[in-house]
Amino acid sequence: MRDRIPIKKDLIPYGFDIIFGSDKFNLRFAYNKVADLFTCRLKKGSEILGIDALIYGVELFRDIYRPGEFPAMKIEPIDESNEAKEITWDNFTSTVFLTIDNGRG
Repeated sequence: MRDRIPIKKDLIPYGFDIIFGSDKFNLRFAYNKVADLFTCRLKKGSEILGIDALIYGVELFRDIYRPGEFPAMKIEPIDESNEAKEITWDNFTSTVFLTIDNGRG
């Protein structure tokens, strides 16, 4: 089982600080109701490193990753029970979670 980043879906749009390795980042989540799409902004200090859509099974920020600036682990939204194959408002934080691939799962 992978570690999960706890998201308080009912507070969206909102953000929080999180420690990855020895670095502190800020994750801010938004939701587009028309598109049924979640987004995540990654910030380190005062610098916005990127904004990415949450796509099921796709690593966040993979297209803009820069070693030394981004978290060194793989972060992706998945359903470990294999019930869902996409992210929706109804299943996000219920069966689909934002997970961290830490080599155990």
